[in-house]
Amino acid sequence: MGSGKSTVGRLLSNALNVNFLDSDRELEKKLNSSISKLFETEGEAYFRSAETQFLKQEVSQMPPAIIATGGGMPCFNNNIDLLKASGKVIWLDTPTEELVVRLKNNWEKRPLLKDKSEILEEYIEQLKAAREQYYAQANFTLKTADCSKHAIVQKIIDFLD
Repeated sequence: MGSGKSTVGRLLSNALNVNFLDSDRELEKKLNSSISKLFETEGEAYFRSAETQFLKQEVSQMPPAIIATGGGMPCFNNNIDLLKASGKVIWLDTPTEELVVRLKNNWEKRPLLKDKSEILEEYIEQLKAAREQYYAQANFTLKTADCSKHAIVQKIIDFLD
């Protein structure tokens, strides 16, 4: 969340001339609801199940694409294995301080950050610690500190070559 997956994903898809998908936006279209509303009305378990179905039914059937997943997607229902079976998984490892700066002004749009504005840095640290075991299974980890979005894209292209 806030690591730049969507921004970098769009730039990378343009550079490689392949389609780009943001899994959260695709799920919002498919389920005809915002992620925040889904969390509020259906709960996180429902949303995580929908993510898994998206991976199984759609991602596995599509032509090559760059997919920006939600930050929690790899951490539930063996989704990390589904992702790796579909292609290369890249972790944009972003320092907590940078995430706080990026998320501070739009935390209310992110369901997991609801009511966390006062403890944002602490919560992000806890979330990162809980998710790291899944993220660490990525095919490539890219530390994004002090990297421009264009430098990140180039490093990913170098990795893929």
